[in-house]
Amino acid sequence: LNQDQWLDTAGLAANGDIWECLAGAPACTKIPGQLQTLQIADVDHDTIDDLIGQMGTGVFVFLSSSPQWHLLGYLDQVVIGRWYGDGFDYMAGILQGYVYQDIGLGQWQFANGFLQTIGVADVGDRDILLGWNGCWYYELSFQQWTQGQCG
Repeated sequence: LNQDQWLDTAGLAANGDIWECLAGAPACTKIPGQLQTLQIADVDHDTIDDLIGQMGTGVFVFLSSSPQWHLLGYLDQVVIGRWYGDGFDYMAGILQGYVYQDIGLGQWQFANGFLQTIGVADVGDRDILLGWNGCWYYELSFQQWTQGQCG
């Protein structure tokens, strides 16, 4: 998390409390707030990881450069990936089925899709955004959705 080349971790307690454990520190530190989900990514592209979490549909980020929670928007689901192979982390999400990509902290752009659920898949130097509607799957690669059938 803090770019010291040590393996740091963060996680959620059963009650939603947020804990950050820096390698070499005598104890973990509780971060203010509670969340239902927690992910780690460098969303502000400063080479230091940030915390991204959800509480209900609220999406929040705890930036390394500004240690407090910031509301990024409202989504039903958020995923993290490296879409275009440029080495930077990006977020995508769905809200009531509509797919959005984060084009800047808290700036969401409609990604021309309507899906029930989304995920990411690693294809080497980039990730693709995947989505499912029933037994049809879709992938967003190089700004275009392609369609295939499950099973």
